[in-house]
Amino acid sequence: MTNFQFTMESLTLLLSGVEEFTSNLILKEVPPHIVYHDLLHTQEVVEAVCEIGLQCGLDTESMDILQISAWFHDTGHCKTALGHEEISAIIAENYLKDLDRNLFDKIRGCILATKMPQNPQNLLQQVICDADLFSLGTPNFYDRSMLLKKEWEFLGNTKFSDIEFCEQNIRFLQQHQYFTPYGKTILTKGKEQNILSEQARLKKMKSKC
Repeated sequence: MTNFQFTMESLTLLLSGVEEFTSNLILKEVPPHIVYHDLLHTQEVVEAVCEIGLQCGLDTESMDILQISAWFHDTGHCKTALGHEEISAIIAENYLKDLDRNLFDKIRGCILATKMPQNPQNLLQQVICDADLFSLGTPNFYDRSMLLKKEWEFLGNTKFSDIEFCEQNIRFLQQHQYFTPYGKTILTKGKEQNILSEQARLKKMKSKC
């Protein structure tokens, strides 16, 4: 890091360095049993904040903040799964130590907003929260959820039956609400389809019992 005070105009210049730093950190230091919160998930969240942010009409400066936040938001898994958001914020602060404090506070707020249960306080935080759970409204929900099941089972040293996990998925999908206009329309439609798919899967599994 060069020793100067970054401004909004220079945030874009940070992105390539942030991408390289966080990608290497996730690949090298996040344990291999973290199969859901991996580099692919981070890359998908970065893409999602761009898609949602553009649909929300955000300016370039806000988009830069969101992308930087997305790259850092799960880096804390290199230390711990529980409370990883706080560790992610610390990792970001150490890397972005020369960044203007007001700008970093926005990034920190976005990172911490992804902690469950989500409670975003502004539009930028709403965007990254929706991006973090983007897959709930996409056709690859089932595949991603099975990776989460595998990760949870390792971390909790417990096993979910297929029926138990399917029931849990249905409850979570039904209780979850997107925050942004894009999430409330486009992603919610996909999520409703996933609810129907999970309910059909559950019915099929129970019929075989």
